[in-house]
Amino acid sequence: MQIQQIKYFLAIVKYGSMNKATKQLFVSQPALSKQIHLLEEEIGMPLFIRDGKRLILTEAGNTLLEYSNQIDSIINSASSRLTDLRHGYRHTLSIGICKRSSIEFLPFWIREFIEQEPNIRFKIYNEDIDTLIHMLNNRDIDLIFTRNLPRSNNNMDQNNIMEMRKDQILALIPECDPLANKTVISLKDFNTKDLILRINLEKNIMERCHKIESYPRIRCLCNDVMTTLLLVSQNVGIGLIPESCSSMMGSLPVVTKEIEELNVYKKCYAIYKDKSSGISKEFLKLIIKNQEIDTIL
Repeated sequence: MQIQQIKYFLAIVKYGSMNKATKQLFVSQPALSKQIHLLEEEIGMPLFIRDGKRLILTEAGNTLLEYSNQIDSIINSASSRLTDLRHGYRHTLSIGICKRSSIEFLPFWIREFIEQEPNIRFKIYNEDIDTLIHMLNNRDIDLIFTRNLPRSNNNMDQNNIMEMRKDQILALIPECDPLANKTVISLKDFNTKDLILRINLEKNIMERCHKIESYPRIRCLCNDVMTTLLLVSQNVGIGLIPESCSSMMGSLPVVTKEIEELNVYKKCYAIYKDKSSGISKEFLKLIIKNQEIDTIL
């Protein structure tokens, strides 16, 4: 059983057919078929059965798949580790960030960790949460940071979830607006004002405003903090941002204010394996040390 045969086998499983696998592997179909035939001869059992155009794994195929994934993960880890050594790094820490999740703390954690461990490099992936969970289970990444947990618990049995600091929502106000001179503002101050809201906050904020007879206008809905910052800086409206984003304001002509009635917080979660790498544990220890951790699930 050769490593190349294992890679061919995994490619067929991944792409579902010999034809698609050959295009990804840049080999001819006869060459691929021959290697799989040799592998089946060595094992003494077929790995696939054909159902129309589909290839379905046999029991032997499923057993080989389990071990092949482990072998592939070990080979990839070894290759990554050797690459690190060649470039003078002790380790690579691979982090997944869920799409549409603004993890504003992450750059600060990375900077502090590099000061603590200068021979570490980072790989950062931005994918949907299901893809990241799959990558974590395959050991392609070490940690996931997300604002939203998976809706399903599938494939989460051996993963840990750490709920990190709750991030208070603040009002972001143009410096030229009279509200910028107030110490604390109320949702009543939003009455007839133009708001710039994150899409997932729209319902919550508007319901709270209407309860106290405040009727702001939604001027813009968006999905990222930087867009909100830039729009508010141009006096398009008043925005709402997590407190941790205040550091992104820079020299923009905006200020943040607490909102009296608004007890809304954004949560952030770290997802990791039971048997995380040593470098992952070191990174999590730094986060725990510097953040107020609410719960470890």
